[in-house]
Amino acid sequence: MAPKKRLAARLEARLHILYVEQAEDQRGPDKKRRVGLHLGVPKLGATRCSACDGVVDVWRGRLDNVQTSLRMCCAEGSLFRPSIAQFTVLSPRAALCYDVPRLGSWMTAKGTKRATEALVVGSALRVVAGELSEEECGIKHAAFEASAADTHEGMWSWLDRWITEVRSRASASGARCLALTLNKAAPMLVPSATAGTLAAHLGEAADISDIIVVIGGPAGVPASWRQRLDAMLGKPWLEIALRGSLQHSYAALLDLVLMHERKELVPALLDRLVLTPAQIDQWMQAERELARMWLGAIG
Repeated sequence: MAPKKRLAARLEARLHILYVEQAEDQRGPDKKRRVGLHLGVPKLGATRCSACDGVVDVWRGRLDNVQTSLRMCCAEGSLFRPSIAQFTVLSPRAALCYDVPRLGSWMTAKGTKRATEALVVGSALRVVAGELSEEECGIKHAAFEASAADTHEGMWSWLDRWITEVRSRASASGARCLALTLNKAAPMLVPSATAGTLAAHLGEAADISDIIVVIGGPAGVPASWRQRLDAMLGKPWLEIALRGSLQHSYAALLDLVLMHERKELVPALLDRLVLTPAQIDQWMQAERELARMWLGAIG
């Protein structure tokens, strides 16, 4: 067996979720918008409740949607799905990186199995406040300087290092990292029993060990960020649409995660790497025609 085929046989691609949120819904005393996550800042971001140690104003910066999206990484019978490596939230003012396996171990040690707002958001606020160790809970926080010119260079510099780290880890293991973004105008990714067949026939190595999945908040990935983000993600990179057209981030993420668990995601992506959109359409039409002929033959 060739080395790359041996590698492919033992690979189960890890998912690195990159949740992008501009969070521009907050205004300061001067009524100007304050983009980015304001973690622990009253009237601008989510804060901890002094009475119950829960969290309040989770809607600010759309952290409520962040927590819902992270819950899509949970699984029946276990805390988190084994394929999820990390869940990273990126904004112009701050980033939160959840090391999902370590977070799960910490939750087990605490005796809790529910990724509630108090745990997902509240623990991040405790890390920001210096009351909880990043090493202990698996939640890392990075703060960026606000930019008057809205260039957000601190955010982009941090993201470049994050992407490089993920891709370098895959490369060091002799495999590849694939970046994935969602666009309703892109060719639709449809699972198929024959997915991966054409990629294998055309010599595309099944050596994808890591997948960066980019999702946006309720407003999606800001249009002004897309070109720079797509270029920064590097190659290989794919843009896909999901069935059901435009979806909330948590629904789109769950769709992808379930495809991955059913072993449908990576074969379909490998085919997409070697086929043009026109060839994809032709192949799907051929599959439908074969199914029609087979059904007609069995009467």
